[in-house]
Amino acid sequence: MSNSREIDSLAQEVERLKNRLNESQQVAKIGSWEFDMATGEVWWSDETYRIFECDPKTFIPSTETIKQLYHPDDIKPIEAACARAIEEKTDYAGDLRIITKKGRIKNCHFKGSIKYNSDGDVVTIYGTIHNITERKQSEQKYQKLFESASDGIFILQNTDQGPVFTDCNVKVLEMFGCSPKDIIGKTPAAFSPEMQPDGTLSSEKIFMIAEAAMAGETQMLEWSHTRLDNTHFDVDLTINRIDIKEDIFFQAIVRDITERKRLQEIIIQTEKMMSVGGLAAGIAHEIRNPLSGIIQNIQIIRNRLFGDMQKNIEIADKCGVLLEHVREYASRREIDKIAQDIIEAGTRAIEITENVLSFSRKSEAEFSLHDLTELMDMTINLVSKEYSLKKKLNFRDISIMRNYEANMPQVECEAGKIQQVFMNILNNGAEEMHETGTSSPCFNLKIMRENGMARVEIQDNGPGMPEEVRKRVFEPFFTTKSSDTGTGLGLSVSYFIIHENHGGIMDVESAPGAGTRFIIKIPLRR
Repeated sequence: MSNSREIDSLAQEVERLKNRLNESQQVAKIGSWEFDMATGEVWWSDETYRIFECDPKTFIPSTETIKQLYHPDDIKPIEAACARAIEEKTDYAGDLRIITKKGRIKNCHFKGSIKYNSDGDVVTIYGTIHNITERKQSEQKYQKLFESASDGIFILQNTDQGPVFTDCNVKVLEMFGCSPKDIIGKTPAAFSPEMQPDGTLSSEKIFMIAEAAMAGETQMLEWSHTRLDNTHFDVDLTINRIDIKEDIFFQAIVRDITERKRLQEIIIQTEKMMSVGGLAAGIAHEIRNPLSGIIQNIQIIRNRLFGDMQKNIEIADKCGVLLEHVREYASRREIDKIAQDIIEAGTRAIEITENVLSFSRKSEAEFSLHDLTELMDMTINLVSKEYSLKKKLNFRDISIMRNYEANMPQVECEAGKIQQVFMNILNNGAEEMHETGTSSPCFNLKIMRENGMARVEIQDNGPGMPEEVRKRVFEPFFTTKSSDTGTGLGLSVSYFIIHENHGGIMDVESAPGAGTRFIIKIPLRR
């Protein structure tokens, strides 16, 4: 009777331990299995049945029935791993996809061990299978977030040589213009200029940043990087330390701030331009009166020399000279022509001051209807005279091709400012073609209607502009000319006139060797 109670007690304990094992396996999602080489029988734990979604009452596991639950692409790798383990007398492990009886695909991780008899023959193969579907899904979600992030993300591992890139997302490849093989295994110094903008050597600064990050301090700083084509760009950089098991990694989040810095520079330059504009308006106001006095006095001199006034004759008689002789001298010395040049130059200077004052008084500007074709032709005449006076180049040597739409409607605009825009573009194009020795220089002018707007195209056959210059051509104070020949204000002012004053659009198309085309669109009516 006593032995019976002990047996019952032991049976209860075994059942209790079995239940605990099943519960533990269910919580951990790890099943166990065993294969008897002699009999070919396969034993599965309850959790293994649950992982494969098989009913232990109806499903009999065997090497053949189990294979039917494996993903077809994973059968050979598992068999090869097991055969290699038997040959080398080692354990084996790997990842496996299974297709359950209910048709679901699960990701699993298996481990196997092999038991041998005294003769070295395989007796039993046993192991575990771990349902890692949720972990794989999380990894896939992370990978998707990692790859679709709008910022560049680097993963670096700390080594004796410093941080080394071990992974990166697609955004990084776009930023650096390269493929993964160009980055993985390299140090940040390989993608940085020799020196950072603060004068520190990039290689030294990288070690300083890594040392601080190793201490657990988040690093946030600006960094200058180099693309594969050796062009530079600036980034905001955030670096954190990540510990994975016994390894130390850094996560670096990289944001390209090139455009942001460019906009900041534009804002600063715009403020400069506004200050300079106010100063120029004040100067223009102050010099307008002296200029008017100069022109008036030159006209008086001409009248007293060449005018048929009685007073001129009387004064000449008192001085004992003949007025005809004085006029002959003045004519031979071209005094009359010089006086006319002074009047024309002074008048032009007054027009410029009026434009500056008009520009500074936007609210007082007067809009009226004008023919753009006439304004263009008038501007060409003005530019021709200006270049003839400069004697650096003759605008008349440049061919002008006009393609004006017939019956082009008038446009409501400020004539003087529109001419100023045309003049800036024509002047810049003429200078570029002259300085680069363009063969058969030519302007192709088009004026037409387009969707309720007037479209003006001014195209030259000059050297064209590289993309980095084309992008910045409307920035205040940006110029490719030397400081004594260009201020970088002409095209930025022109852009302001078209965009702000007239509610229009101004753009430029250009490429090296393909000339430059400025496109201006102005609403026909305000």
